[in-house]
Amino acid sequence: MPGFPKSREAAIAASDVNADGKPLTIGDLVYLIRIISGDALPYARLSPFAQDVNVRFDGKVVATESNVNIGAVLLTFKVGEDFKVTNLTNLTLGQSLTAGELKVLLYDISTKSIGSGLRELVRIEGQAELVTAEMADYNGNILTSKLEQATLPTAIALGQNYPNPFNPETVIEFALPTTSEVSLRIYNVAGQLVRTLVNGTNPAGYYQIRWDGRDANGSDVSSGVYFYKIDSKNFSETRKMLLVK
Repeated sequence: MPGFPKSREAAIAASDVNADGKPLTIGDLVYLIRIISGDALPYARLSPFAQDVNVRFDGKVVATESNVNIGAVLLTFKVGEDFKVTNLTNLTLGQSLTAGELKVLLYDISTKSIGSGLRELVRIEGQAELVTAEMADYNGNILTSKLEQATLPTAIALGQNYPNPFNPETVIEFALPTTSEVSLRIYNVAGQLVRTLVNGTNPAGYYQIRWDGRDANGSDVSSGVYFYKIDSKNFSETRKMLLVK
């Protein structure tokens, strides 16, 4: 087809849309979007100096702190079997999973961007480790990402579920400072066991467990007050939540 390189090597070289000498980058994607949306001319106008962006991941939320607007983000996680990603920006979120490696792309075919300052990007529920974070500013300049790894919790803790009240599902968070035997169970107001969400040995870290409002048999439970209880060695705590249909 006229205008398209026939060889793979030529196609890769042609992907350097922002002419920074690096093909197939998140910066090329951003600059190409700017051209398509009519917000940039088809020649590079890059800054001679790379800006820094601080990337923070506390085991639940990825956030950035920068002095410039961010045009696109590519995050790579190592994840377990059960996870859920929630977009906290006004950009489009795309994701792909291969052999336990999750890639999350934030972009948009428009003039939208992630504002400067401290901004939350995504919330991820389940076991996840942020491996890399690639970002480009609004004009396609590659940013130097400084990744702040999450620290392990210093004490076992049970958080308040969210949302609360909820329908049809909610998230329960807890933290383990060391590898521990732990159980997390749901009870009704009569003290009857409704569902066991966690029961076994878990490594240290932060956890987010979803409850879909169903009992151990897979049936939807009725509206009302429920209690969730965590038990571990020398620790037990119970909190209340409300299901409203």
